[in-house]
Amino acid sequence: MSLAEAKKHCDVSLVHQYKWETMTFNVFEMRTEEAVYHAFQVLSDGGAVIETIHELLWSKCCATVIDRFGVCWWISI
Repeated sequence: MSLAEAKKHCDVSLVHQYKWETMTFNVFEMRTEEAVYHAFQVLSDGGAVIETIHELLWSKCCATVIDRFGVCWWISI
């Protein structure tokens, strides 16, 4: 998660446009909804939200975000 707190920004709109070329990190089993919400807040600051926090059949709390550096994250309980 420290990568998302670095100082250098990227052009997130360009990364979002070409998101299929972006590596995605899967961070799951975060154990609590609070941990997912915190990660979502940190990663989405200056980034692009692909999917807000929502529920799926296999996860009651997950989201997809491209951080300010162009790294795509899928975070989940």
